[in-house]
Amino acid sequence: MSTLDGMINFSGLFVGPLIRTYSYRKVGLFGAFLSALGLLLTAPASSMAHILATYSIIGGLGVGFATTAGFVALNHYFSKYRGQAVGLSMAGTALGFMVMPQAVQLLLSEYDFQGSVLVLGGVALHSVVGSLLLQPIKWHMRPAKEEEEEEEDEKEEDLPEKPQHKPHVVRQL
Repeated sequence: MSTLDGMINFSGLFVGPLIRTYSYRKVGLFGAFLSALGLLLTAPASSMAHILATYSIIGGLGVGFATTAGFVALNHYFSKYRGQAVGLSMAGTALGFMVMPQAVQLLLSEYDFQGSVLVLGGVALHSVVGSLLLQPIKWHMRPAKEEEEEEEDEKEEDLPEKPQHKPHVVRQL
């Protein structure tokens, strides 16, 4: 296990309380920014200690925060098709694990280490935009009263109009 993997897993100790305190959107945004920052700070590295500090520690914490926040958001967004959504997400992660080594190899053949890491840092910055799209589910929910009123209105629209009758008054003798 690498230091990066250790930091990704270690970040789990902090993610739960952070998500409860702030939100999965803010934690995901912080993680995405931290992940990209870790890569960008790795570019000028001239020692293994520098790479360990920036890529493994800073980047690992960022990846851990961002991925966990993404999975929490995924579980909030889906109730009926949650299993399919998580499965699709995991399939995308596996695809990334297959594609990224090839991309890194191509980058290293075209650019040096510094240029390759800068390009990867730029790609990682795209996750900041993705994190901004993690909107709280309540932003898209309608209040219960409005839903009930709309359902009643739709039912009334489907029924034929009833003629208006005057109520009959019954008198007791």
